[in-house]
Amino acid sequence: MDVTDFIDRINNKEDFVKFLSLFINDFQTNIDSWENRSIEDFLYAMKAFLEASKPNSMHKIDMTPSWQLFAKVLIASSIYE
Repeated sequence: MDVTDFIDRINNKEDFVKFLSLFINDFQTNIDSWENRSIEDFLYAMKAFLEASKPNSMHKIDMTPSWQLFAKVLIASSIYE
């Protein structure tokens, strides 16, 4: 299963932990598709993504805290420039 496809299935902490396993595996097997491969680049991208994600921004993500939001932020951080 693709890691991004799993996001809609996240309803609780246990599901988020399963997502993290898929996310780690995605990094290990698809590193070439990750824009941000170092922890520093990843965290800068996370910060930039969150700063850019405002109600009227192009990022139409519900920013209400949830396990799904955490997963979406992690996915975005892997590719956000």
